[in-house]
Amino acid sequence: MLTLSGTASASSISLYDSKSYLYDIYDGCYMSDGNGDSYDGMYYLFINNAQYTGTRSVTEDYGREAVCGPQSISGLNVARKVFVPTTENWARYLEILSNPLVRL
Repeated sequence: MLTLSGTASASSISLYDSKSYLYDIYDGCYMSDGNGDSYDGMYYLFINNAQYTGTRSVTEDYGREAVCGPQSISGLNVARKVFVPTTENWARYLEILSNPLVRL
């Protein structure tokens, strides 16, 4: 079961969209605040009641995409990315799930 919900963490990166809206992305790739408390504690990822807490270690796409590193949860390798374009006013969340036990 994959759900999105809320808790707390430490370091963040601030990304702004075309309308100067703040997306403050923390470890685990969740948003803590946004502008005017609009996204307090949003977009936490839980798998089988285990919270994803992958470290936000790098950016991609010329600094527009926060990447939160891999973490093993319930036998899956889990990573997340959050992309905020400079030409639009939205953010895209990408959940990357892989099963290391499946061989093709």
